[in-house]
Amino acid sequence: ACGSYHTIFLDDNGNVYSCGLNSVGQLGYTNDGGVETPRKITPGTGDDLLDKTIVQVACGWYHTIFLDDNGNVYSCGENNNGQLGYTNDGNVETPRKITPETRDDLYGKTIVQVACGNYYTIFISDIGDGGGGGGGGGEVVHIPLYVLESGIYNISVGQHGGLSSLSFKDNIIQISGWGGGHTLILKSNGEVFGFGLGGYSVLGNPDIYNDFLSPISATDLAGIKIKHVSAGRINSLFVTYEGKVYVAGRNNHGQAGIDVIIDWTPTTLVVTGDQRDPSG
Repeated sequence: ACGSYHTIFLDDNGNVYSCGLNSVGQLGYTNDGGVETPRKITPGTGDDLLDKTIVQVACGWYHTIFLDDNGNVYSCGENNNGQLGYTNDGNVETPRKITPETRDDLYGKTIVQVACGNYYTIFISDIGDGGGGGGGGGEVVHIPLYVLESGIYNISVGQHGGLSSLSFKDNIIQISGWGGGHTLILKSNGEVFGFGLGGYSVLGNPDIYNDFLSPISATDLAGIKIKHVSAGRINSLFVTYEGKVYVAGRNNHGQAGIDVIIDWTPTTLVVTGDQRDPSG
């Protein structure tokens, strides 16, 4: 996982390594400068990560989130907008567990996936599938979300009529966010929704000017079943079960993977090997 200036590595034994800028403790250990080669995060006696097996890591611009095999979440780095999941105005240099006492919204929840934006973090909790068969699902549990340049907004299930009205509680399988201030949500049926900064059609929607406080459908992908989503700074990627890749957002530096360098893509474009279909 990569942040703005730091990188986190996870091996198949649950060990975590980090390198890069460590100005606010985002590498998971005390170091005021930078680390040029990956260093293992080795918790000491009394540290929250001691003897924990990590199964996923996620990075914001200057913070890092760790998920262990029991559904517990830990965080370190910058906390100027509450992105670490607990009340603390300063920075946290070593990973600290997010407990129900510090975030009531997480009380009783087992977290199965985490994702970070620039100054926010989102969790998927395993809340079962109502007794039916299959792999369960999740709901979005918030900490403060940076969704507009003008400030901080809290988005939770049901707030603004967004998540609950779209029946997200049972079937979210992936979330993705990064530095641009937008978040993508993938449902088990292949539908994609997004919220946050909506410029350059990054949400897979023709609306290129507005920002959204609650999820909207990626209408450019209507009828296409998506398997994986990835949110970049000012672009997004969508992968289908057939292996096709759809892109949306800016292409001023060729980041969309298409031949024509343009400032923004007015509609979702499909890239499949050497074949490119601008009509989608």
